[in-house]
This record gives sequence, C-alpha cells and structure tokens, in this order.
Amino acid sequence: MRRFLLLGLAWVALHAAVVHAIPARLPFVPQDPPRPPVVAVLANTVWRGMLYDPNSRIVFKGDGTLTYGEVGGISPGTWRLEGSKLYFQINNYSEYETFILGDVIQGEGWNKAGQRCKPLLRRAYDETPDGPRPNVAPPGLK
Repeated sequence: MRRFLLLGLAWVALHAAVVHAIPARLPFVPQDPPRPPVVAVLANTVWRGMLYDPNSRIVFKGDGTLTYGEVGGISPGTWRLEGSKLYFQINNYSEYETFILGDVIQGEGWNKAGQRCKPLLRRAYDETPDGPRPNVAPPGLK
C-alpha cells in the first residue's frame, strides 16, 4: 500500500512539473512589418497662415526654393524636407524648424533680430503658385 502511495505522489509531482513548466523558448511571433514613412509633397504648393504676420503666403517650389509674400513684394528663400520635418529660411533673415501633419505646418521660427514665432500654415488648395485658381465650372454645369 505504501508503494502505491509513493508512486501516486511521484506521479502527481511529475504531472505538476510538466503542466506548469516554462518553455525553453517562447513561440515565434513575427513583428508587424515597418510602415513606410509618411512623405509630404511640398513641390509647387501654396500655404497660408501665421509666421510673423497673419495670412502670410509661401510657395514651396520643386527645386528647393520658396517665395514668401504676394506678387509685387516677394522675398526668396529655401526649404529642405526630411520625413515630416521641414526646415526653411526666408531672405537669409528668418529661419523655421517645423513639421508637417497632413495639411498643416507648425513649429518654431526666429529671425536675426531675435524675434521668435510659432508658425501655423495651412495648405491653400484654392491657389496655384501663380495666383488664385480660376473658377472653372465642373463639366455639365454652366
């Protein structure tokens, strides 16, 4: 009888050790594939908003240059885009470190006089780099 009791206890102990054992290696769970970076397209787009003045207008050209201001009072500048981070300068006087989130540009700006600003620009879909988009009626409407 004692023999069956010892055999039963050994079986329970062995069963408990097997059931609650920690596997030597965790099961393979593949990681999600990396998402492609969000690439903003700035070439030949018009943006309006706040730099130092409200309703500022900036045209980002495809060659890395930009124009700031309205026709007749335009200042030149340059821009560089790295992912969603946008750096641009206007007239070698003011500089901006910003980021693009959809149709919004925001960040920090400063100029040689020591003034700082918080740029907030929105894409102007109703304008082209050459001026306002012409009002063209959709086909079938006149």
